Amino acid sequence: MRGQLSVEMFLAFSLVLFIFAWLANFLDAYYSTATASPVFFQEKGIASGLARLANTACVTNMSITTTLPCVFAGANPISSYDINASGNPAAIWVHATASSAAPASARVLCSASGAFPIQCTGTTAGEACIRIYNGSVKITQGACP
Repeated sequence: MRGQLSVEMFLAFSLVLFIFAWLANFLDAYYSTATASPVFFQEKGIASGLARLANTACVTNMSITTTLPCVFAGANPISSYDINASGNPAAIWVHATASSAAPASARVLCSASGAFPIQCTGTTAGEACIRIYNGSVKITQGACP
């Protein structure tokens, strides 16, 4: 009788834990749309994406062109943000200029450089080129040559 009770309690607690995990995942997905997420997390996503691409360029010695998204405050796009990469090992910083949010950063495995403003028009904000230049990653505005 005690064995059956402990198995039933284990299954009941497991079911409750599963429901809480599912609910947390559902609420996270529900509130993480591009227009509803805070500006900092959008900046962090852009910085992380650029860092991943910079790491790929560093390892593969390739030039990569990527399209940059706009940063939204609520349903309104923020008109511009700044991208700055520097250091060895480097960090890529993204800061929405018309926002009070703190700048977000992501680490790059090799040295990197580049700084430029991004102007947002519509839903995209132009392109960035990530390439190897003199042994380090150079991030510039526009498509790669």
